[in-house]
Amino acid sequence: MSIKKRAFYFFCACCLLFSLVGCGKKEDTTLADGMFLMLSSTVKGEAVETYEMYTLHAEISDNGNVRIYADDFNRWVPSDPCPEETVQLSADTIQQIKDIIDDIDLYHMRRNIGSRDLKDGEYKELTLYTASGEHVSGGLNPSNREFLKLYDYVEDQIREVEYRYRTKIAEMQKKAISMEQNKNVYITDSQEETIVAQDEINDVYVTCGAQHTRYEETATADAEEPVNYYVTFLLADAGAEALRADTKSCNEDNAMYYKVYQDNAYAFTFCVQEPVMTTEIYVYETMDAEEAVAKAKELRDSLY
Repeated sequence: MSIKKRAFYFFCACCLLFSLVGCGKKEDTTLADGMFLMLSSTVKGEAVETYEMYTLHAEISDNGNVRIYADDFNRWVPSDPCPEETVQLSADTIQQIKDIIDDIDLYHMRRNIGSRDLKDGEYKELTLYTASGEHVSGGLNPSNREFLKLYDYVEDQIREVEYRYRTKIAEMQKKAISMEQNKNVYITDSQEETIVAQDEINDVYVTCGAQHTRYEETATADAEEPVNYYVTFLLADAGAEALRADTKSCNEDNAMYYKVYQDNAYAFTFCVQEPVMTTEIYVYETMDAEEAVAKAKELRDSLY
């Protein structure tokens, strides 16, 4: 083979090699409009408290807006929805983030770069959004320098807001958990000695009329004549027996008064004028159906 032919083939091979290497990095490198990067972190381990078991996200958009929010809670206790926070980054900071993305070639970084031998720590992820889709890279306690170069830079820009947000979430969770743990309903005598304990009340509902018919709480009161509505406790056998023993000498001339406590605070008093012989006890009377339903729901929420 002549020298010219060899040189020609060598030149073609080099062109092919350069084209293959070049297209590997330039392929799919157009970032998506709007949100183009998301940081996610999840604390893992046996020592993690319930209120810490969630995933924190920070979504970065090309206009500088950063949306911080949490999801995937092991258990979200508060009745209010989980809040969000936002922070604004400068155009220079956004450009620096994009430059680091190019510099570390996040487009092609391996999917799993975490520590395989560890079970405790922080699971971190970077999700990159491009015009053709998304690419995720991360893992548990990642030590990859290029990954951390971008992750740590972005986190440094939002650290203060992120800390305030985590603190707010923790306070909401702990307050709700504390209120939940203090939920209870029980009955005492007039001397505040417990007669029927929390676990001896099986249910709370509304009955109505002289026959104490169970009232459908979603119904409307259409009776022409005034009807009395009763918030009714369904007692377990042990609770019914305790109240039966305590009211055995009870009558109209020897009425007994009992107190209902809700969430460790006094709620109201009810009167018993005859021995309790069933598992139902009528603790609150009203002529307003809506009032009875609301009171029953309130007590039921504390019971369960």
